[in-house]
Amino acid sequence: MTDTPTAGFHQLPLNHLGYRVDDLEAAIEGWTRAYGAGPFYVLSDMTFDELEFMGEPVHWEHVAAYGACGQLGIELQTFGFREPMPELDERLGGSGYRLNHVGYYVEDTPAASARLEALGYPMFLYGRSGEDRFYWHDGPYLGHAIELHSEIDAITDFTSAARQAASGWDGTDPIRTTLPEGLSEVSLAYLLGRR
Repeated sequence: MTDTPTAGFHQLPLNHLGYRVDDLEAAIEGWTRAYGAGPFYVLSDMTFDELEFMGEPVHWEHVAAYGACGQLGIELQTFGFREPMPELDERLGGSGYRLNHVGYYVEDTPAASARLEALGYPMFLYGRSGEDRFYWHDGPYLGHAIELHSEIDAITDFTSAARQAASGWDGTDPIRTTLPEGLSEVSLAYLLGRR
């Protein structure tokens, strides 16, 4: 990261837009019809080695569908909690259908997170799955959170494979419950281990 006021994010490619949705299938259909986005790969019952909201453990029931719209990733998510967590629920977008985060892949997630903190974007959610660490920061005046993910091969490989699947895609079978073809064994092990 640089010492510029924007924490260097203007120099990083935005990886994806993340939306909270109530109806995953309808949201996928909407993105496919309106923009030709997809296909979307659904990761159900995602698990994490660590997940904390403001330093307290969270049991998050999370389903995500990831697809490509051109070179931009689109992540559609549904959330649930074992115990009511109204503050976290609201920070994740509340009910309905809305943009809840923009996602970046960074080499040094702790350093990038610390830089955002110093700039007045407080971290509220931390998670870890193997080598992947992710941080969610409040985005005052932005209307959405900022998500930082570790730039590890397993994740970038999945992103690339999803975008490759979108290239020349004819619109059939927009919802995929199997992982995209061409993933490395490392990526497969990582992704399968999270669901």
